[in-house]
Amino acid sequence: MGVVALVLAAIEFALFGPGLPGSSHSIRPSTGAVSTEPAPPTSSPVTRPTAAFAAPSTFEVLGAEMDIFGNRVRRGYAFVIHSSPQNSYLLTDFYMIAQAYMNGIDTVYLRRRGQEFTAKVIAVGPDCHVALLQISGTYPSLPVSAAIPKAGDTVTLGEATSGTKKQAALVAYSDAAGTSHLTLSLEVSSVDDGLPVLDTAGRVVGIAEPTMLYRVGGVGFAVPMLQACQAVGAC
Repeated sequence: MGVVALVLAAIEFALFGPGLPGSSHSIRPSTGAVSTEPAPPTSSPVTRPTAAFAAPSTFEVLGAEMDIFGNRVRRGYAFVIHSSPQNSYLLTDFYMIAQAYMNGIDTVYLRRRGQEFTAKVIAVGPDCHVALLQISGTYPSLPVSAAIPKAGDTVTLGEATSGTKKQAALVAYSDAAGTSHLTLSLEVSSVDDGLPVLDTAGRVVGIAEPTMLYRVGGVGFAVPMLQACQAVGAC
């Protein structure tokens, strides 16, 4: 083998490794499709911004009363748990609509990004304070977790359409007035009633209820999603 051939062989070895023409496998870089799947994490996964994640699926629940500008007053929130090509289905706290519903009114006014909607109440679970609403159109839905958070787990109140972020809260499982609830380490105001309570993976684990409903200070409450979904036959 001449000097030139030896030099070329050495260059090929440095670039492509010890493979030889006619070997059973290629040692050159593949020109085929390259997987775009992310590599497995080498450390603890980064928690997604769950509060902001919920905003596109969250609607304001409006009351019949008007403010001084002629706009319906916000009572709380509802969030999408399922969408079809024609309709979207939302869960909310039955407490907000109970009076009207008991008087035979099965419509609820919603607002999202400045646009108002008329929703229909299609199922209620008054014992666990939950209602299922339906609106026309397809909107982003939130993933639902059937697991009940353990005491000490961290959760977040989903960001409302107003953009207000809620701090994380520690969860305990309790029984209030014969109904199982999640107890949060922060108070929930009446205007934040119905916000989704999310785990660190961005899944809904509960529906927030106002602290004033239970006449207890310093904590908030939420209906567990497992209980809510069973009550209205959804999820």
